[in-house]
Amino acid sequence: TDVDFNRDDSRIITTSSDGCIYYWKLGALTRDQEYVFKGMAVNKVALSRNNKKETHIVALCETHNEFTSQPQGPAEAMMMRRQSTMLQRRSTRGLDAAAMAADALAFTR
Repeated sequence: TDVDFNRDDSRIITTSSDGCIYYWKLGALTRDQEYVFKGMAVNKVALSRNNKKETHIVALCETHNEFTSQPQGPAEAMMMRRQSTMLQRRSTRGLDAAAMAADALAFTR
């Protein structure tokens, strides 16, 4: 499990070993979005924003074999698998933001 805050600390993202990723609004104390990757323990998470102000949630699962994306609402969740010290990464939108978040997962955690 892991947790990360957005740039202005108004939102938080949490992950769990049951494959759930939750995106929370801290001011309202409500869950804004939910992503479920069944059968995958989500170990790490990072938030990143691109120049278009789209938020990208990048999560890491040790057992997941391929990239998975769930675009929904203001944030897009992406699941990736660690392969040695590198991450496989692809995105249909916001590749730069997704890559920055993936790099944060690979090299700072």
